[in-house]
Amino acid sequence: MMTTFHQLLELEWFSLALLAALSIAVGQGVASSQPDVLRAGKRGFVGVFLCFMGIGLTEVSFDSNECLALFIRGLLIAASCYGISLLLIPIVAGLYDCLILKPIRAMRYAWYCYQMNARDKRRLRQQERLRQQSQLDWDRSQPHRDRLAVEAEQRQQREAAEHIRRENARAECELLFSLHAPEMHTRFGRPDLEHFMQTYMGNGMSVDEVERRGKELQRIIDQHRQHTKPDRKPRTIQDLAEWFVQEKQRIEGLPLEPDIKDEHLVQLNIRYAELTQDLLQKMEP
Repeated sequence: MMTTFHQLLELEWFSLALLAALSIAVGQGVASSQPDVLRAGKRGFVGVFLCFMGIGLTEVSFDSNECLALFIRGLLIAASCYGISLLLIPIVAGLYDCLILKPIRAMRYAWYCYQMNARDKRRLRQQERLRQQSQLDWDRSQPHRDRLAVEAEQRQQREAAEHIRRENARAECELLFSLHAPEMHTRFGRPDLEHFMQTYMGNGMSVDEVERRGKELQRIIDQHRQHTKPDRKPRTIQDLAEWFVQEKQRIEGLPLEPDIKDEHLVQLNIRYAELTQDLLQKMEP
């Protein structure tokens, strides 16, 4: 190192100045668009100058002329190194990028792709296991679902049959009341009938209870009909016809099957004919 330093001290001033000027001119022209290279070159300039001065002060005497010459020579050598560094730093950086950074980036990217593929494969395997487990659970629960479906269908059929039985029980009471309403309207009217049916024959009651209450209601209607006294006021054909039309419309509006509804209408016609005959007989002079 001392030999190199002494060689630098022996260089001519003109050679140093020319080398510094050329290297700075060429280096700044090459690195003018690279601020990082310029900053690195300036740091190198300061470092070389301080190192040269530190070594030089240990080798020369502290004469003012020698110190000035050492200072100027240090500036020229640092400037030459600065210019040369502006040329070498991009070359070294390019070689470093091509030979070291790019392979490292390629290996890191390959490792990243490998990890991503492995993670995707693990996720796909997990999803496949979950799908198979879900399918297995679905297949295992198939008998249970079939049993629930059969039970639900049977329950719906049972509820529909019970609803029809309730409607038939209420319709029979409605028909019996309609046939004898003119005879017992003072003892047991339609409000009494509707109150009984809503209280004891509603949809919230069991079908057996509704049918039992229906039979009780029919017995009540028969008892009222048997204990009804003849009306002292004579009825007219017009009143009887209005009652017939009203009851016929009521029977037609009941939610019954067509055959049952036709049977009730036939019984109503028979009852109307009997009442009409009785009324005509009473009206004979």
